[in-house]
Amino acid sequence: ATADSDNSGTTSRDVAIVKLTLTGRFADGTLEAAPTLPAFGQAGLVTVHIQTDGAVKSDDEAFALAWQPTTTLTEPRLVVAGRSVLDGASDSLVLRLDPQDGTVETIWLHDFGGDDELRAVLVPPPALANQTPPIVVGGHATPLGSGASDLLIARLLPDLSGLDPTFGQAGLRTVDTAGEEDLGYALAQDSSGRLVLAGTRTVD
Repeated sequence: ATADSDNSGTTSRDVAIVKLTLTGRFADGTLEAAPTLPAFGQAGLVTVHIQTDGAVKSDDEAFALAWQPTTTLTEPRLVVAGRSVLDGASDSLVLRLDPQDGTVETIWLHDFGGDDELRAVLVPPPALANQTPPIVVGGHATPLGSGASDLLIARLLPDLSGLDPTFGQAGLRTVDTAGEEDLGYALAQDSSGRLVLAGTRTVD
């Protein structure tokens, strides 16, 4: 995330994605602007602002990135997961971008019913060949009226048009470990196809 100051002097954070060029055997940290490739964003940097409420801008943060192969496009898409906070409320955020020029193709912003954020994203292999795989995200959510957060795993449809209704309860699975705060930070899939979410549990 990067700080962005508007004309009124207020400051907010925008999602930032940087594409680097590899030179020789090592990454030298040069922002990509190779003449043989389309420029990625502006000199290798893409920033995305999500919400505005009057003069108030949202604080938008990205925490995880993955590649999504597709059957309709020639190249995999970049998928970024995080959160967007406006007026003190945190909502889950997923972006899908063109990996060549950095164009934001889809923005998925969702309120799971309280404060929530996504800290991990996973694109599992598709169930069938020649199928665009779904997008699985992990993190945590604090239900309305509760001061304790729960672990969260959700599966999105491949085109980010919404939650996958065949997964969990309407696309969502939450877990309360009876801790005051359950926070999910990392997501993986084992050899049997089971999802594994790792994080922390705080107990009073």
